[in-house]
Amino acid sequence: MFNLFKNPGIVLLTTISISIAVMFVDDLYIALMIFLIVLSTSLILDMRIAIALARYIIPMITIYTAIAWIIQFIVTGEIDLVIGFINLLRFSTIAAISLTMLNSIDIPNLIIFFNRLSPRLGIALALSIKMMKSFSKTWIDIHTVYKTNLNIDSYIDKIKLYIISVRVFVFIVMYVALQSIEALLTRCRIFKATRST
Repeated sequence: MFNLFKNPGIVLLTTISISIAVMFVDDLYIALMIFLIVLSTSLILDMRIAIALARYIIPMITIYTAIAWIIQFIVTGEIDLVIGFINLLRFSTIAAISLTMLNSIDIPNLIIFFNRLSPRLGIALALSIKMMKSFSKTWIDIHTVYKTNLNIDSYIDKIKLYIISVRVFVFIVMYVALQSIEALLTRCRIFKATRST
């Protein structure tokens, strides 16, 4: 794949800056325009990113947006569709940016970059990247297994599929996160003991 940036610092700065800017967008048409630009860039760089967005991330964000609308209606008796769509576009845009940058960045250089700032940051980053990659594969595996085992005949069945997949995914993520934190603490203790001797 084409490397968008060779300098990991530039990649991180670009990702964070665009994500922060997107969160302050409160106009539906501007939010839609930014999302389409980011999505087009993702399509140019790697078709798999756009496919992942369309199949997994955007439907999941859409379900949570719908749940937010239902809660809003129960509490206030009204539904603000515009704000809901803006938030949907915001999070979809940030997801697209993050996936694009993650696939464009040179991971070894990124770890070296953080390792120069702090060895502990380097260790934490390496574990974080490993977690992100394993989480994306885990989500695809979970979704595929439940889609195969469940009879998907209607839109309601699709919603049930995503809800079940999300629940299982959250439990697995919590388990893996605890394991990774334990590994991080162990490595940091080893690093600290090595430096003190």
